[in-house]
Amino acid sequence: MNQSNETPKPALIALLCLALPLISVAVLLWAGESGLVGAKGSKAPSWPPSVFARLAWLGTLGLVVSLATQLRAQTQSGRLLPLTSLVGLFAFGAGFFIVGVAWAGERQNYWDAVHFTSLLWFSIVGAVSSALAARASSRAGSEWGQMLQGPSYVCCVLLFVGWLWTWFRPLQELQADIARYLFLFLHG
Repeated sequence: MNQSNETPKPALIALLCLALPLISVAVLLWAGESGLVGAKGSKAPSWPPSVFARLAWLGTLGLVVSLATQLRAQTQSGRLLPLTSLVGLFAFGAGFFIVGVAWAGERQNYWDAVHFTSLLWFSIVGAVSSALAARASSRAGSEWGQMLQGPSYVCCVLLFVGWLWTWFRPLQELQADIARYLFLFLHG
């Protein structure tokens, strides 16, 4: 039996675990439109918020296990790391998309902080795992890893600024000033 054609066991486990966040992202994006808008324009959600939270936690678990399996493998070739980075970027975008759709659809009355938190953690883990995977794959010589480093670092910086905005008063005042000046500029 030729050993060079077989997929190494850690790579197979990482690939199978990477399917969880990819499926979670696809279902979250699909359900974000159909599940949050509701049937025939009604305000009631057709999917309960616990479904969105479970999907986000499953995706987070799959992303963490996949990245940990790839980084722990001694004989890693780094072939799956750019894919992990890309899926992490998708997770970052999907999590914040669903939070934005839920917030714009005024779902704060239906959703608890637990549901919003699960989606935010999905985005946070997606951005951080994307940065780690891109860095590791670029060190292994992958051109895809080098290209994905920039977007993954930008996502991490956006997360840091968002976190800083939650408690840092000067940043909140700067945001309020920008919003006020833009309103005055656009509305006279």
